Amino acid sequence: MSECIFCKIVAGIVPCTKIYEDDAVLAFLDIAPISKGHTIVIPKQHTETMFTALPTVLHRTMDV
Repeated sequence: MSECIFCKIVAGIVPCTKIYEDDAVLAFLDIAPISKGHTIVIPKQHTETMFTALPTVLHRTMDV
């Protein structure tokens, strides 16, 4: 987990342009977007893949 780029973004170690943030989810602009405004939405809780995320975390992320 210490090498996870997304965990580093959530922790503020790696900067990002935040679009949305709450207790469970962070949305930020992609640093190399294919299209203008491409936004990445991630759970703040570390998970290896979306298939291993807790259902409540996955649902909240998808809602955002």
